[in-house]
Formats: sequence, C-alpha cells, structure tokens
Amino acid sequence: MTLEVKLLHRTTRRVSLTTDGETVNRWARAILQDVDAMRDDLSNLRVNPRGSLRMSSSQRLGRSHIAPIVSLMKKRYPELEIWLELVDRRVNLVDEGFDLDIRVGAVQEPGLIAHHIAVSPRVLCAAPGYLDMLGRPKSVDELARTTVSSSASATSRSACGVCSAREAGVP
Repeated sequence: MTLEVKLLHRTTRRVSLTTDGETVNRWARAILQDVDAMRDDLSNLRVNPRGSLRMSSSQRLGRSHIAPIVSLMKKRYPELEIWLELVDRRVNLVDEGFDLDIRVGAVQEPGLIAHHIAVSPRVLCAAPGYLDMLGRPKSVDELARTTVSSSASATSRSACGVCSAREAGVP
C-alpha cells in the first residue's frame, strides 16, 4: 500500500515536511506510542496476569495438589479469576469452556497439547498372607487373576511392573 502523497519538500538548502508529511509524522508517532504501550501491557500481564482461567482436574489430584496451588495463585495474582472444577471424567475443553485440564496419564484426545509436569510413582502392595495364599505374580498379566483394589487408571496400570516393596523403595 502506498500513500501516493508528497511527504517532504526539498530545496538545495533544506528539507521540510509537507502538510501531508506532518500528518503522516503525527500518525506514525501515535502508532509508535501505542506499540510501546502495548509492549508495556504485555510485559505487565506476564508479571501480573489478569482475566479469568477456568480449569478442571480429577477429584483426588485436584484436592491434594491443584487446589492448594490455586489458593496461592489467587493470593499472588488478585486480578486473575480462577475457577477449578473437580470432576472424575475427561472434559471437553472447547465445548465445556475450560482453558486447562490437569490429569494423570497419557493424553487420549488427538489435537490436545500436553505438558509433563510431574512424576507420579505408583506402588502396588499386597499383604504377605494374601501372597502366601495366591502366590506372588511374576508379571503384570498375572495380576488379572488376582483381586486387586486400585484407584489407578487403565493408562497408568499399563506402565506398572511387578517388584517387591523393597525394590519399589517402600520400607
């Protein structure tokens, strides 16, 4: 895009702005000031976020780990409204209006961006009497024939291995 106007008036001794040049100069300075103000606003948002953040998490993870962090965030960033919904199901971020879903396990929905934020070690324990009665499983597949009570999801169970409590670091 061109303005198709004369911006400068030149003589052999001097260069000056035309009336159109003064108008362009005034607009350009205002635009540059707006860019500086925008940069300052963006920088300030990184330091002092504001607006709203709606997130979900499972009941167990939310109560034990996420809610305390949300409480600290609300104190630190009073201009940021944070909603935490604790549900034991996968949420549809777009359809349900969530900005963030914090879960344990592998991402099952294509198109979502996931970030690994922590390691969640799992330990499977059994009473010695139970193992005496049933025998010690040698593999994860052998666990299918046992009566196991677990809160682990299917995705996290697939990563389990069989080892003794001592091997797992449990005293």
